[in-house]
Amino acid sequence: MVERSSSSCPHSHSYRAVIDALQGWDPTHGSVYYYNPSSATDEWIFTRETVIRIGNHLFAK
Repeated sequence: MVERSSSSCPHSHSYRAVIDALQGWDPTHGSVYYYNPSSATDEWIFTRETVIRIGNHLFAK
């Protein structure tokens, strides 16, 4: 195992995402699954109710 360290600081968007999450904002609207439909191989995931798409991922219940 190789340890890697980074000297870069987190981007301000990362801080904003943490603050939003701590305040209860959930952009997935309570989804419990997420997947990339282009690479998902198990048909079961496609039976879940899609709630929202964020980027290349679908979030589902």
